[in-house]
Parts: sequence; structure tokens; C-alpha cells
Amino acid sequence: WPEGLCYWNYATEYAIYAIQSLQNSFGIDYGLGNINGFSNAGYSPIYLLSPSNSYFNFNDGSETLKSGDAPKPSLFWLGKQFNNPMYINEEHKYLKKYNAGVLDVVFYTEPRTETESRTLDKYFDSEVPISVFRSSWNDSFALWLAAKGGNNNPTSGNVHLDLGSFQMEALGVTWAYDLGSDDYFLPGYWAYLEGGQRWTYYRVN
Repeated sequence: WPEGLCYWNYATEYAIYAIQSLQNSFGIDYGLGNINGFSNAGYSPIYLLSPSNSYFNFNDGSETLKSGDAPKPSLFWLGKQFNNPMYINEEHKYLKKYNAGVLDVVFYTEPRTETESRTLDKYFDSEVPISVFRSSWNDSFALWLAAKGGNNNPTSGNVHLDLGSFQMEALGVTWAYDLGSDDYFLPGYWAYLEGGQRWTYYRVN
């Protein structure tokens, strides 16, 4: 999601509300669930989480797991909808660390025997393309690099004017990371059209 992972959470959750409501009411989602790439949406929070448990916090994302960011019950829904055991089992991992929410009960799915092996690298092709590389999934000291491209023609108030940034971890240390969002209450922070005051602030320009 071009605005960062916390906004991935919002976008995915509300897409699921819409699709599930249509399915419940009319027995059909009018093709929304088949939108190109939607079945792969659950890979984002899995691959963009570093060995030290922080997120690649590009644009107005968040470096740490704040309330509302974890767990991600949408992974239960996505896993069941697209028969992806990795999504389901990932949410069960979150629930061992964090309190469950109402949606975890609504979308709850039993753990699965995972059949899909995790690759050490992943490429996300989108408005903000991202590549992620790691040396291991089971080592908290693993080498991990996430890098993104960008788009300096912002269509949303949550993007930054960088054409690329990266975050790197090794030996349990974060060696480089994006500073993430600034204070949402700064004057003109949401004036994101060309010449807007948003672009005078260091973290976003």
C-alpha cells in the first residue's frame, strides 16, 4: 500500500468489510475480491516485518507495532478467502503476543498446516514498488533489507517526496531506517498539492 503499512491495515480492513457485506447480502462481491493483486495483500505485513519486530516504515507508516496495527485479523479473512495458510498462521503468531480484537473473533480461522514455503526475498509491484531481502526467517540477528521506489506526483496526503528509501538490520541492530511520519497536527501538514506546506517539513520532503 503506497502510504505505508498502517494504512495497508486501514485499506485492507475496509475492503474486507465491503466485500463480505456484498457476499452476505447478495451472495456475490461483483468481482471486488478478484481485483489484481488482492489475493497477495497479506504478504505485506509478513515480509515487511523485520527480524527485530519493526516495520519498514516508509511514507506515513509506523516503525513500531502501535495499538491498532497488531494483530491483523484481516489475515484470517484473507487466508480463508484465498486458501492461504501462511496468512492464517501468521495471525495466530500475533495472537500469542497481543490481545485479540473483536474482528479476530468474527474472522477466526483454525491454524493450518502451512504448505507454502517462505522465500528469502519478495518484490511488491505497485505505485510504490518494494523489494525485501533477508538471510533467514528464524534468526533474530538476520540480515534484512527493505527498499522502495517512489512517485513524486502524490495523489494522497500520506506519501513522502522521496524517490526511494530503505531500512536495514543486521546482528539485531537497525543500521538505517526511514524517519516515518511527522506530527499530523503541524500547520499545513495535509496541504499535499504542489507547493503545499506539507513539503516544507523535513521528514516528508
